[in-house]
Amino acid sequence: EYDVPKTPLQRLVDDFHTRNEPVSESVRSLTGRIDSIDRKLSRIEYMQRKPVRQPVSESEPASIHSGPRGAMNGTLETSHEAHSG
Repeated sequence: EYDVPKTPLQRLVDDFHTRNEPVSESVRSLTGRIDSIDRKLSRIEYMQRKPVRQPVSESEPASIHSGPRGAMNGTLETSHEAHSG
């Protein structure tokens, strides 16, 4: 792990932890907002890590419709294919 320069908020939080002063409302709301953003990011990363089953070749349209997510994408792809063909 390499050292990342600390953001003002991180310095503020470190400062708070060393001095143990009561947290002001603004800092508390900021950290809460960061937590929610963090959760959203990790959920997005998890979705990206999950293997999405995609058809191996264009000649197998049946495999598009397997699975709930595939069916959703399949409608877009088949309508697009119809126009291009």
